[in-house]
Amino acid sequence: MPMNNARRDQSRGAFLLDEERFRTLVENVPGAVYRCAHDQDWTAVYFSENIFDITGYPASDFIGNKVRSYASLIHPEDMSMVNKAITQALCKKEPFILEYRIFCKNNLIRWVYEKGQGVFDAQGKVSWFDGVILEITERKRVELETKQWLGLLDAARDGIFIFDPESLRFSYVNQGAIDQTGYSRAELLTMTPLDIKPEFT
Repeated sequence: MPMNNARRDQSRGAFLLDEERFRTLVENVPGAVYRCAHDQDWTAVYFSENIFDITGYPASDFIGNKVRSYASLIHPEDMSMVNKAITQALCKKEPFILEYRIFCKNNLIRWVYEKGQGVFDAQGKVSWFDGVILEITERKRVELETKQWLGLLDAARDGIFIFDPESLRFSYVNQGAIDQTGYSRAELLTMTPLDIKPEFT
């Protein structure tokens, strides 16, 4: 029995309302929400507009690979790792979490964090991927600088001890501190200066 005009209009109105709620929801996510096909280029079916803030390219560029595929932005040195991680996650039917570099507009390189998962049909075949992509360039910069700084401290001959001012527990010790005290790094990181015997100054 055909749906009358009033019911059809009511159903269409409900659909538009739900779509509006969905768009409002995803546009408030601090990153880009996506759905893509399980193919070689991960052809995008949907990308939230926030992908522009990350890549410098509008979402419409990626839908159906109209201008470019998202996969084409991934740094070549990271592509193998990305593919391997996704393949392993699919085999286990688990979510995947990735950090990798992408080439953005004007050849700007940024780091992104991606969490996604495969959506499977009744036969266990992957229908598509759903996920979110966040920019983490600043966080990675701080991590790199911290790693370099700690590397310099660890190379120092003198013992260097850094401790929490409230608990007094060591939060960092270098190799010199390990050599000086005779304790392992794991042991020192559970101790305070008062725990070391003989006490040192």
